Amino acid sequence: MLVNRRWLKLLSLAALLFQADPAPAVQEIKETMIVSKTMNEQLTMCKTLLKTAHSMAEEAEPFTHPRHQARYRFAPSDKRARSVLDTSRGLSSRFHLLMGVLSQAPMQNRDTIFKSGLASAENLSKYAKRSLRAIKDGNHALYIASAQGIEKEAFAVEKILKDLEDAINESIRESDARKEDL
Repeated sequence: MLVNRRWLKLLSLAALLFQADPAPAVQEIKETMIVSKTMNEQLTMCKTLLKTAHSMAEEAEPFTHPRHQARYRFAPSDKRARSVLDTSRGLSSRFHLLMGVLSQAPMQNRDTIFKSGLASAENLSKYAKRSLRAIKDGNHALYIASAQGIEKEAFAVEKILKDLEDAINESIRESDARKEDL
């Protein structure tokens, strides 16, 4: 009886030692949470960019009429343009974070998606700087064009996020299919 208990203890100890390490599963969960949270933050940033671009265009729209131009001076606050600049930097840093997290994932078009995302973030930065220049010069047409460019790039980032989500989901489907085949 005593021998059986020793064997039982030895077997249970061996089973504990040779169990699969739960760390990879925990790491996958952490990565999933990071990717999900980051993409959600980026989508929220895109919505903020769209609202900001719309308010910028509304602010400059009366200056398209010559009578309004003659009566008033175009001098909006640079708060919105600076917020777009900050948001574009945030989008860029989050794309870099996603690139790091998903660098080992077997995804199609991963590099293309990230390059286009970083290019869109850079374009947002250019449009924000252009709107700051328009404020400084009092140029309402350039300000409106910058707002339209910001809106266009915000839609582009939303499309890029959708493409990234589709690529991630396709990668998950392929890996699940491989696991089922085993």
